[in-house]
Amino acid sequence: MPQATRKEVWNAPIEKVFAVLTDYESYPEFVDGCSSVSVISQDESGAEVEFGLNLIKKFKYILKLTHVAPTTVSWTFKSGDIFKKNEGAWELKDLGDGTTEVNYGLEVAIKGFAPKWTRRLYTVLRKTKLRKNPYAYKYDLGLQDTFYRWEI
Repeated sequence: MPQATRKEVWNAPIEKVFAVLTDYESYPEFVDGCSSVSVISQDESGAEVEFGLNLIKKFKYILKLTHVAPTTVSWTFKSGDIFKKNEGAWELKDLGDGTTEVNYGLEVAIKGFAPKWTRRLYTVLRKTKLRKNPYAYKYDLGLQDTFYRWEI
């Protein structure tokens, strides 16, 4: 199954990084391929969120997310029409100087036959999402040396 990991240090306090990561309704503004988000339920301990993807064909899936503020946002696949598995986590570590170490991990498996367009999906999940999200999150975190969402 395809997996992706990434580790970076962001110039923002851990609480602000955690707040941006759990602001699911804003994902369509800056997450490549995410066309819609519906928060089914959310509280301090987690959320259940339906995400819509638009990758040649439109798909929807629901993730069960668990929050351990301010250090962890993890998820497991609940239901949907594209994945058999979608598990991962954002692990955050306060470095004590106003910066945060961000570790991202993801593992996915696609349902059924995998036509050519699934290569684009894997690219979005492994590369584009990981490459683009940190810049978008940095913008949300108010850092001055980043692009605006619509320029990414």
